[in-house]
Amino acid sequence: MIVDTGVLVAAADSSDPHFEEARAILESGAEKMVTDAILSEAHHLIASRAGKRVAAAFLESIDHDLFVECSTRSDRARAGGLCRKYLDARMDYTDALTVAIAERIGERVIATLDPRHFRIVRPRHAPAFNLIP
Repeated sequence: MIVDTGVLVAAADSSDPHFEEARAILESGAEKMVTDAILSEAHHLIASRAGKRVAAAFLESIDHDLFVECSTRSDRARAGGLCRKYLDARMDYTDALTVAIAERIGERVIATLDPRHFRIVRPRHAPAFNLIP
């Protein structure tokens, strides 16, 4: 499964209303990955919410807990096309890149606390994404 930014941020902040839910996702036995864009976005949000020490600890733990899938040139081009196609929905680059990478690797499961964009996109490799929780 691909773990979206909100899950990572909630799991790093015990005061977040989704903390327990996010921790349960990260502690599940499923294979979990993030994109390079999700990693960058999560680090920034964790640092602004919980501080730079927590954000640094987050980065240090990544390779133990999550696989990081880096974007390719074609992923970035597809993400640009998705941002254009879903302009009215204001799809951001991180979500568009997540869709592009999911399509490339054939992943159908996305763990997200903000399913708006993932619900409207029709991925190339499946009728829809399986969104959790």
